[in-house]
Amino acid sequence: MNSVKIFLRTDHLNDTGTNTVCVRLLSNRRKKDVSLHIYVNPKDWNFTRNIVNKSDTAYLRKNKLITKFINKAENIVDTCFFNDESLTFDDFEKQLFNKEYGDSSFIEFVIDEISKKDFAHETFRTYKSQITKLQQYRKNILFSEINLSFVNNYKTFMLKQLKNNLNTANKSLAMLKTFVNWGVENKLIKDNPFEQVKITKGKGNREHLSESELEKLENLYLENNMNYRQLNVLRYFLFVCYTGLRYTDIKNLKYSDIKKRLLKGDEINFIDLKMHKTNLDVSIPIIKKAQ
Repeated sequence: MNSVKIFLRTDHLNDTGTNTVCVRLLSNRRKKDVSLHIYVNPKDWNFTRNIVNKSDTAYLRKNKLITKFINKAENIVDTCFFNDESLTFDDFEKQLFNKEYGDSSFIEFVIDEISKKDFAHETFRTYKSQITKLQQYRKNILFSEINLSFVNNYKTFMLKQLKNNLNTANKSLAMLKTFVNWGVENKLIKDNPFEQVKITKGKGNREHLSESELEKLENLYLENNMNYRQLNVLRYFLFVCYTGLRYTDIKNLKYSDIKKRLLKGDEINFIDLKMHKTNLDVSIPIIKKAQ
């Protein structure tokens, strides 16, 4: 059985001549003391009631914080008890200091998690874009609102209001599922709604250029009648067509990725790189047009 209590730590005096208010978690005859970052002079502390006396000019604010933390701590302990869940000291401290535990801003949490994780630039940009899209549906979202109804309504919003096709909407739901899983890992979401949601991938309708269409673009490039920015975009696009590289791989391509190699007695330039999406090493010959 777990229990919590507030106390003033008296075995250590801070540089300011004050002591630290702590919360103690007792669990299986072991204890964990957590500082609440509230500092009180011992003469201003009521050791019977474990509150700050009026002799401290900031007693009202400090007592409100103490009440907030003890309620939060008891809530954490009670939730674990009723759900028959174990509570580690690390989990207790993490949940105790999470802003507005159990009802904090889902958006703020996701943004904070993205900023802390070491994502590739493209992944970071994609996640930020998904947050912006989610905020089109609802600007502020609380953890308590993340349920099956929320997921279904968001999907309907994307299909009807944003006019997304099914694949685009499902891709956004897959991103939302990732964010929700972060919340579950941090014990901020108890019931994961995506356990009841099946995200399917429909058949795409991708079209390809015909040889004559590609030839028209090649001629347009050779005519050189566009402004520099348009011409440069077309140059990149044609290079993609000639090499089969994805956008991100083209964006990251460097001259140092180009190596000379003998092929059937001829010296040919090859692109040697690790593909961004698959993480596989590839070697692509540069044909005359791509050269």
